[in-house]
Amino acid sequence: NHFHQRSDDVDAEKWLRQTFEKIEYAFREAHKAEVFIRQDQDYGLFVQDFIVPTLKVYLKQTAHEKYIYEALLAASQCKALIVDEDYAARGSFLAALTRSHGIQNYCISHASPAVDFKVREDARFFSQSLTLVNSSFEKDLYGRRGWNTQSVLVTGTPRYDRLFKLTAKKRKASTPRRLLYAATGIWPHNPDQHGFLGWHFMTYGGFQKPCFKTILKALEGLPFELIVKPHSAEAVFSWKKLIEDLKPSVSVRVTSHAEDFFLHLDESEALFLSYWSTAVIEAALIKKPIYMVLPEAYRSQIIEQYADAGYCG
Repeated sequence: NHFHQRSDDVDAEKWLRQTFEKIEYAFREAHKAEVFIRQDQDYGLFVQDFIVPTLKVYLKQTAHEKYIYEALLAASQCKALIVDEDYAARGSFLAALTRSHGIQNYCISHASPAVDFKVREDARFFSQSLTLVNSSFEKDLYGRRGWNTQSVLVTGTPRYDRLFKLTAKKRKASTPRRLLYAATGIWPHNPDQHGFLGWHFMTYGGFQKPCFKTILKALEGLPFELIVKPHSAEAVFSWKKLIEDLKPSVSVRVTSHAEDFFLHLDESEALFLSYWSTAVIEAALIKKPIYMVLPEAYRSQIIEQYADAGYCG
């Protein structure tokens, strides 16, 4: 009957209303406690008027997803869940929901951007999963951002073992000579392209397109083929469309998401980057030159430190 809501829709609306009331109350209390004062400026009213209302859209979506997830958990009798992130809009709700059902979450660390701040050790509470990382250095980075490091497990670097085995084989030089561009997304905005404040803005078209055009201009007249390897499957089409629109004089090929990044890295003479990626470490490990291409006005203390240490130019 189109005039009657299903019972789970009614429950979702009730959950949404009750949850949003709790959030509004929490923000009001935080404003009273002067949590939003920064450098003598009170941003509390701005947060309440412009930030809190937008949370309702997200909560409305998750309210309905809650019942889909719970039906899936009941049907599958799931005992554990493996995710690649448990802190952003995409994965945090699912991880919190499964955890509330007593299901163990395992988060395979996708990437860990370097930061120049450190959360106090007595304030490191975040933990939704047992997070698996490659090194103690990466574990420390999670702690710096507020993770409870007791829930972060160092596993070693098996993927790098595969990289070394692959590059140990002698290969003939590629014809034409290749350069690899590790690409991110170029959409104006995407709520699923998650990241940390001060970092994630680099992964959008407004930042990436000028960088890519700079690379194309630099390669004009040179005997290279540029291999564009998008980070996500969703970005492949938009990169192909951009190159079709730009009609560059340089030979450019966009790979599928399924192609082996390590193989492309091994067959290329250098790596181009214009955002933070673990590719900078992988290329450095096998001694491939790395060129970090950024807008002229952009400055990053961390990237400059990498360049000074000889990891990129």
